[in-house]
Amino acid sequence: MADILNMGVGELKKLTATDYNKEANKSAVWNKADAVIFLKNVVLNKKIDAVLPYKKRNLMIDEYKALKKSKAHKLALTAGCTLEVAGKELIINILKGGMKTDFVQAIATEFWGKQYEKITITGTSDDASEAEAEGSEEAPSTTAPETKETPKSGADAVNAVVSVLKEINEVAKSFASVVDKVKQNKADAKDAGIIKGLLDLFERLKAAVTQAGSALTGKAAEENQKATTGFLPQVQKVWEKVQKLASEEPKKEAKNGDLAKTLEAARKKVKDIAQEIDKLDKTMDKMPSSFLPSGKAILGKLGL
Repeated sequence: MADILNMGVGELKKLTATDYNKEANKSAVWNKADAVIFLKNVVLNKKIDAVLPYKKRNLMIDEYKALKKSKAHKLALTAGCTLEVAGKELIINILKGGMKTDFVQAIATEFWGKQYEKITITGTSDDASEAEAEGSEEAPSTTAPETKETPKSGADAVNAVVSVLKEINEVAKSFASVVDKVKQNKADAKDAGIIKGLLDLFERLKAAVTQAGSALTGKAAEENQKATTGFLPQVQKVWEKVQKLASEEPKKEAKNGDLAKTLEAARKKVKDIAQEIDKLDKTMDKMPSSFLPSGKAILGKLGL
């Protein structure tokens, strides 16, 4: 299946809503993204709100320009943005498109509302006026009709369970390193994102198991049992700790900044004292010994 990282809108429209959602639920994709394109009411096999991630801002802008030229999606239903994480806050800065801020906020909350305590929308699109001239915020009138997805067969449902288990196994490779960082009190927002991604995968696994029902037997059932009763409790326990550490990260950075300022002030004071002592040494070298001040007088002059 196609990776949605750096994907164009044309490629996106070749996917089904299920395929897109499956890829969008992979936390590794978002951990690599510095920019995104929001698409409201994009038509796959049905209309959905989608977000496409990009490694770099310039890649997002290039794709936005291509979308704009090809008219692959209405600008009024599109927003090109950069992403910034500050502790438990996600900051989304709008650069392109005409999508209203409240639409961006709503889609972002749907995607990341459980991961971040606060989602802030900033910035102004540099081509918002073109989007306004293009048309209203209503969905395009030439959309394909929505179609209901057909229920999976027993075999397909079991395969869906196995597929999610494989994803969990893949992300689990990073779990040990996050645990080590938690033990050292060094876990950050990126580590929190990895654990949140695992929890999201377990939610998908739960849904897939429910759909598979009695068809889930044998090794697939055993692997599901191991994951949900053995691994999931560990993930939930680490999630509680990593959330706390990630939320404390900005405070630690501020404290380190204060310590750096204090250290710099102390260094300056030591330097000033050293210069004063040097001046006194030179003065005393030129004076007869009977005129030399006592050690107590010198210390008093230095304020010590």
